[in-house]
Amino acid sequence: MIAHVVIWTFRPGVTPADVDALVGELRDHPGHQRIATEILAPMTATRIAVQFEVPPTFVGL
Repeated sequence: MIAHVVIWTFRPGVTPADVDALVGELRDHPGHQRIATEILAPMTATRIAVQFEVPPTFVGL
């Protein structure tokens, strides 16, 4: 099993629209799509996706 989780802390001034654009680019990026379709999908029996929002007051990272 491989768990792949990425956590970013954005710099001041990054807007929700900026984050939405980033997510769209990552989701639609041809390289990510190719890996997911050609490599990961044939090997995957189950998949669990996790998205969560970290409160702005969280400073544990």
